[in-house]
Amino acid sequence: MTKVKRRRGKAKRAATPETPRTVRIRALDPQAKCGPRTSVERLFRVDEKSVNGTAVTHLVFLDRHGLYCEHGRSCPAVDDVRRANKKSDWTRKQG
Repeated sequence: MTKVKRRRGKAKRAATPETPRTVRIRALDPQAKCGPRTSVERLFRVDEKSVNGTAVTHLVFLDRHGLYCEHGRSCPAVDDVRRANKKSDWTRKQG
């Protein structure tokens, strides 16, 4: 009996087209929402609605760790906030 080598690798996924969605971004007061001793410098609420009627709300924080959503750094809401504020310098880390 001979050994057969099998290739193990990631299965390729078919690219799924992004569903069109509308996004509304509002800046919130971090001290009012997170408390007076918070390290959050900026706080944004992102209301996202897709074509099929699904609504999702995101909270996007900017603090010493950078910009992130409550759903994780790879959440599309983080990119939405970056795009909306790309002209200002507040997203760059200072140091």
